[in-house]
Amino acid sequence: MELRTLRYLVAIADAGTITAAANAIHISQPALSRQMQELETELGTKLFNRKSRAISLTANGTYLVNRARQILTLTDATVADIVDDHAVSGTLAIGLGESRLNQIVLKAAQQLIDAFPDVTLQLYSGNADDIKERLDHGLLDFGVVIDPADTYKYAYRRIPGENRWGLLIPISDPLAAQTAISPETIRGQALI
Repeated sequence: MELRTLRYLVAIADAGTITAAANAIHISQPALSRQMQELETELGTKLFNRKSRAISLTANGTYLVNRARQILTLTDATVADIVDDHAVSGTLAIGLGESRLNQIVLKAAQQLIDAFPDVTLQLYSGNADDIKERLDHGLLDFGVVIDPADTYKYAYRRIPGENRWGLLIPISDPLAAQTAISPETIRGQALI
């Protein structure tokens, strides 16, 4: 499996059709189709559900596209780090959980970018498990997760402050009339 083939696969997933992907990456449609057939043969699995003019990813295809994005991101960052000879440059990849405390991290990142314009920022939003997996695979430089989180194998610092949680409900809901809602008030409620 070559990086070029993974780029082709991602292009198809992004474009939605082989023809549109072929146009976007400047390769003939038959050549791109042949590359994908060879990849399916190499892996021994179907990656696409093909219909007359539509194409969709199989479960294995979706899995491979997600992994391909990670591989290509890491590869591109590695090449950029090696090729670029500036003192401070490259991509800073940060994983963030949903928290207002991210403002502290983002402000520090902005100061870094202001001081070193050759640094680019790549943000990833996810839960603690997603962020830790990306850290483990070298896809993030650091991550911000919300407690409680297992930190036994990571160097970490606590960000000062406290998260505040909210509840979005229709105005017609009886809870909308309350000035504050405690965990006991919503215990047993179906929440997303």
